[in-house]
Amino acid sequence: MRCQICKKSENLKECGNCHNVYYCSKDCQSEDWLNHRRNCFKKILYLGMADDIWTVLHLQEDFDTIYVIDLFDDAFGGETVEDQRELIKRIITDGNNSVYDGDDKLRYKGIIQSESFDGNTWRLNFKFGFRNLKLIIFDQNFITEEWPKEINNLSHVLMMGSGTLEYFKIPLFLKMMTDRTEDVFLLSALAFNHQHFPIRTNIVERYSDDDCEFQEIASIFVTKNPDGTIDLDF
Repeated sequence: MRCQICKKSENLKECGNCHNVYYCSKDCQSEDWLNHRRNCFKKILYLGMADDIWTVLHLQEDFDTIYVIDLFDDAFGGETVEDQRELIKRIITDGNNSVYDGDDKLRYKGIIQSESFDGNTWRLNFKFGFRNLKLIIFDQNFITEEWPKEINNLSHVLMMGSGTLEYFKIPLFLKMMTDRTEDVFLLSALAFNHQHFPIRTNIVERYSDDDCEFQEIASIFVTKNPDGTIDLDF
């Protein structure tokens, strides 16, 4: 790792927003800000079926890395892992949700740039609108298996699935989530089956498209305190 400006390798500190670049001093950081602010994005973790990745792409535009922890299986998209991967790429490139037969459209049609797969982790680089995004899917159970160390400094955790409320009763899940998130992060769940997420809270509108199936999500800001407790800001 080297300073983005002077290339020094000593006394480096990462950008506190995106955690993707490093600087040796505030002077170097200030010098690079006009350029870096166009690429200063955050990391989001999506916990849900990877086939529904379009829900994340609809949410917001201040992230560049989407982590997904999900078991590849034959629930959607065919009998093999290859079928599942091809389905996800088709969702991104076709501009619609290929899992369902509806007319829900993405804002843009994605362009696949590169991909790699090692049997457990699939990495996909693609262009979506004006953004270059990274989709990294780990083929594992996010409730019972330790999360990969690569997942860190998360600014937003989005959850989808009927079991969301039950996850908060699992100590290991709570620890893994808070260990991998920033001191203040956004925790969200799709509203259609999360009216009490994670405790009763107001539902806030996130989409302007009246025809979108998922028009609302429940969201709260979570602040981690030094003593290990958390505060919820509705």
